[in-house]
Amino acid sequence: MSRTLLITHYAEEFLLGSIMLASCYVEGGIQQYEDVLSSCFNLVKPSHFLNADNARIYKAMQMCKQPDILGVLIELEKNGQFQDNDRAYLRFMLDNVTTEFDLMHYAREVIGLWEGRTGKTNRRRGIAV
Repeated sequence: MSRTLLITHYAEEFLLGSIMLASCYVEGGIQQYEDVLSSCFNLVKPSHFLNADNARIYKAMQMCKQPDILGVLIELEKNGQFQDNDRAYLRFMLDNVTTEFDLMHYAREVIGLWEGRTGKTNRRRGIAV
């Protein structure tokens, strides 16, 4: 695997893990995290992901009310997209993230890597959060 592909893979996983971690605070009623998740979901699109499984999981996160592990698994099942290794993969991503504070950094990295792969520009990338 090339270095760029490896970095893309890590950035996508860290973003997904950060979303799940931040969602725990949203449930606790902390508005700041709800705003950050909303900004992320407005900025990053499933098409920005290189890994098809990550794009599928991200889309489920966007669609569910609570994008924690259980919420994502329920959304995947509801849409007929659940795969046997999803629970373990979600847990792996969550376990590898130490803080939710870098969520928007990871979001911008995923977009930057997408721009590098496609030569396209995301016009929303300049959104300050």
